[in-house]
Amino acid sequence: MESVAQEWAGVLKVVKVNVDDERQLASQFNITATPTFILYRRGLMLGDTSGALPREQLMAWIYSLVR
Repeated sequence: MESVAQEWAGVLKVVKVNVDDERQLASQFNITATPTFILYRRGLMLGDTSGALPREQLMAWIYSLVR
């Protein structure tokens, strides 16, 4: 995640949440699996995906939503 955050710096804000410590937040966002990635723009959810992804697939997923 750190490399993704660095590559998208200034475009995306990457936030990591420990759902074991933040159960209420996980419930609020209906997170049932980890990792879960949720992408927002101006308060609107653009998309979400769950499960580990290779870096290349994660980058392609992000790019498909922000272009």
